[in-house]
Amino acid sequence: MVSTPASEPVSNADEFALQAFEHLQEAASFVRDYTGRQMSRMKKYFDSSVKPVSFADGEKVLVYNPKKKRGQFAKWAVSWL
Repeated sequence: MVSTPASEPVSNADEFALQAFEHLQEAASFVRDYTGRQMSRMKKYFDSSVKPVSFADGEKVLVYNPKKKRGQFAKWAVSWL
């Protein structure tokens, strides 16, 4: 997806390591920028479907607070029954 310019061959290992480090820094910067843009786009679409809910003082609401079953781990429990 990203074209890399042709570079001259290096003469020693130090130059190669420095060149590889610079390329990796550029790639990491590109990925951070791209990921940030994608996260912003996904947040925009998610937030568009979320509607804020507000309650008045003294209003009664239902709260779902299931009791834990003794001897059963929460990650193995079926939560939709």
